[in-house]
Amino acid sequence: MIQSAPERRFVAVIAALQAELRQLHRARAQCTSDRGIRVFQSGAGYAASHRAAERAVAAGAGALVSWGLAGGLQPRLGTGSVIIATAATDSAGARWQAHEGWVTAVLSALPAGLTVESGLLYCSDRMLVTPDAKAAAARRSGALGVDMETHAIAAVAAQRQVPWIGVRVVADSLLHGLPAGLSACVDDDGNTRLAGVLHMLLRPGRWLAFANLAVCYRRADRSLALLASGLLPTAFAAPPVLAE
Repeated sequence: MIQSAPERRFVAVIAALQAELRQLHRARAQCTSDRGIRVFQSGAGYAASHRAAERAVAAGAGALVSWGLAGGLQPRLGTGSVIIATAATDSAGARWQAHEGWVTAVLSALPAGLTVESGLLYCSDRMLVTPDAKAAAARRSGALGVDMETHAIAAVAAQRQVPWIGVRVVADSLLHGLPAGLSACVDDDGNTRLAGVLHMLLRPGRWLAFANLAVCYRRADRSLALLASGLLPTAFAAPPVLAE
């Protein structure tokens, strides 16, 4: 059932990880005009993000944003590039379309200084840790980037008949591999696990990959900061369905 207009109170921004929300929280602390936004930290993966999206809609969300980092699947998209999802797909070939009018509004509202493309996001049920795995996903899907959550958020949006978009920043490009054991650095709620980080740092064989990833994440974090400061004051470009 479509929610009535009075119930459509806010835009829910859903991210898997604490680290993905750092810049958004920082921007909110400095912004006085973000009353139409609520933030939900889900934890990684389909099930966790699906639950978070359901909680958001039950609380009155009238629009959903999949926010955070992604792996790049196209060589032209380097670290820090922004992907605005027009659709999401999974390994089974299911496909969910984002709200076209909202995508257009967000693209028009983005701040300068960003490399931006709009298009398809591929959603995996596992982390793609090698360039070969990402290249294979790119060949299968033709997508711009990969994450593990947008399809869950899109599925809830379709079920509840609310609009959705994806705003993702490339952290690891197509050519970047991820260090083994990276998933142990976060807990089930998406919070950083210091024990997992220390365990990785105590393994010299992973230092180079970890150092390279840290450089990539700093670049991606700068893009997240620009996005947060640019989109928060407009409530993520005022989704058309909420502006009615």
